[in-house]
Amino acid sequence: MAIVVAQGETRAPQSLGGRDSRPSDAGFRALAAMMPGRCWLADAAGRTTWTSRAGPPPLPCDLPGWTTAIAACRTFEAALRIDGAVRLCRLSPLRETGGAVTGWCGLEVDIDHARCREQLADSDAMLGAFMTHAPFGMHLKDADGRYLKVNDELAAAIGRPADEIVGQSPAELFITPVAERIAAMDATAAAGVAVTEELLIEPRDRYASVLAVTFPTPGGHAVRTGGFTIDLTQRKAAEAALERSRDALFQSEKMSALGSLLAGVSHELNNPLSIVVAQAVMMERQAAGTELAERAFKIRKAADRCARIVQTFLAMARQKTPARTAVDLNAVANGAIELANYGLRADGVGITRAFAPGLPRIAADGDQLHQIVTNLIVNAQQAMAGERSLRWLEVRTARGPEANTVILEVADSGPGIPVELRRRIFEPFYTTKPQGEGTGVGLSFSQGLAEAHGGHLTLVPCERGATFRLTLPIIEKKGATQVAPAPLALPTARVRRALIVDDEEEIAASLADFLSIEGYECEVVVGGAAAQARLAAGGSYDLVVSDIRMPDVDGPALYAWIGERRPELTACTAFTTGDTLGAHAARFLATAKRPVLEKPFMPESVRHFLAEMAAR
Repeated sequence: MAIVVAQGETRAPQSLGGRDSRPSDAGFRALAAMMPGRCWLADAAGRTTWTSRAGPPPLPCDLPGWTTAIAACRTFEAALRIDGAVRLCRLSPLRETGGAVTGWCGLEVDIDHARCREQLADSDAMLGAFMTHAPFGMHLKDADGRYLKVNDELAAAIGRPADEIVGQSPAELFITPVAERIAAMDATAAAGVAVTEELLIEPRDRYASVLAVTFPTPGGHAVRTGGFTIDLTQRKAAEAALERSRDALFQSEKMSALGSLLAGVSHELNNPLSIVVAQAVMMERQAAGTELAERAFKIRKAADRCARIVQTFLAMARQKTPARTAVDLNAVANGAIELANYGLRADGVGITRAFAPGLPRIAADGDQLHQIVTNLIVNAQQAMAGERSLRWLEVRTARGPEANTVILEVADSGPGIPVELRRRIFEPFYTTKPQGEGTGVGLSFSQGLAEAHGGHLTLVPCERGATFRLTLPIIEKKGATQVAPAPLALPTARVRRALIVDDEEEIAASLADFLSIEGYECEVVVGGAAAQARLAAGGSYDLVVSDIRMPDVDGPALYAWIGERRPELTACTAFTTGDTLGAHAARFLATAKRPVLEKPFMPESVRHFLAEMAAR
């Protein structure tokens, strides 16, 4: 609809709806001049016929709702931006005595400096009151991004008094990455787009969800941004705890599966290792004084090392109650180095041993201490993986700086641990390694083991690399004495007889070789069924040694049969196994309470086994 402004002389209408309401031209002009804005008159079609002041047409021709208002003959009001200013336009119909619309009377008032300023003042007052009592953080910033208002909740989250925050910019309050993200949020909000992000506020380590929005200012020349900050620290902590629980469950399931796998692998490895060790020992004895004896000694030494590695894996995976005995810390460290030595050599890592002689023994669980040292060595090896320079590792022991303590240190030439991460390295499941290369449980678990022994595991400041120190107390514990294999005093009156049962003849023969050295006359039978037949035929035996896992009649079934048919032999029956991780074997040994000789057989372990049998 086109808006037409009448040309010619501007004059007041002769009638405004009734004789009594008709003012003089001079009075009408004086009244119009005193109005704060501009007024005008229009005909019944909405065409402007008179205005009190010069200016653009009061209403745009395409104004939504204006045509509808004329057709319905009802009052129309709209806020319009004209020449950069906001104006309130209101039109009311002029009616005759009978009610017919004869024209329109309009009023246009500039509200930028009146209503907007008034409303903004009211808004600021309401905002201030709301900020004071809000249960979450709130802020208001000026166009330059500096804080105008901050409530106590936000001040507590930032960690500074509110009066110190006002007038500051994010760059002056936060570390660079956080400040840059807040500045980007303010810029997005100033463009009229609300934005929400989660930030980690330093140095308080408090997570926050921040909402940035735009607030108008008088005249529209500046933009103020504000927002809400909700503390998510507790929620994040709960989420982290839940994630740790899931990881712990996953690790537990993985270790359970690994234990089952190790049970089978150890059984398969221990059987041939028993044969190698036994044959090397016998060859060394038979070839004493010759070059062949030296070669046999090298074979036995290598086989012994393999056997110790298998036993170490079993000790790490075995779920058993810790047994405190007198432990030589140097021997534990040396065993851990031997276990990791191949991997260190393969990675080109040199290793130095610096063991203090004559360290007092400590009351500890040797397997658990072995695991601590192994974890520290493996961590050091992985830390040096990306280093191109000379890589070295030193394991040293000494008396501790604290009274009645000994220490073990593992030092490496790696890149070291950044200062900002040092306080978190002992947290469960925290790791700096890439996904799939670490679980974050090694150091936490090792620290727990150290504390269970009355000691502690710490990171020692050093100029290069990283140094971890294990401190353990020297405890004079009654009964924590070094167990040494006592020599078995064999009677000279008669030869002792032994029956050896295994599903592999060569393994039984290997044990028979060791027992023959100790003065036993041995019979070998293959399988539990053959052992039942031999025992049913009679015969006297001073020792019956049976494998636990056999395909036909296993060790537990044979032991039950002996209890029924040859009860006099139950006291001299013992067992061998390479599967001490298996649940079946563990339950049986706990119930039977009989001595057990673990594979692979070595002369020292056989002597200790015979000493235990003699003591019983």
